Amino acid sequence: MSSYKLIIGIVRKGYAELISHSAVSVGATGGTIMQGKGVAPSNILELFGFGESDKELLFTLTTSDKADDIIWAIRENTATQKKGFGVLFTLDTSAMIKMGNITNGDKNMNETQYELLT
Repeated sequence: MSSYKLIIGIVRKGYAELISHSAVSVGATGGTIMQGKGVAPSNILELFGFGESDKELLFTLTTSDKADDIIWAIRENTATQKKGFGVLFTLDTSAMIKMGNITNGDKNMNETQYELLT
């Protein structure tokens, strides 16, 4: 079993901060919000309850033991939103790597290195 989960939420434009605040309220350390646009035909979007194609995507990486609490908090805090508010899913993540210049003690490494965190 992986030690991290990537929680991905796709919601109507303007609502990603709502799910981000829900996640942080139960232990998530943050996330990344990106703008997106649905490319499915409008009849497919309507099937899932999405009226508009402009979306926001929230990516939150968390430890597996916190994922269920985060998902539950998001579900509870979005329960009153209208149909077609969005979708939420998780992906098992087997490794997380810090990229870029990594500090080694008091010296900053000049070359790019990678540090495996799992």
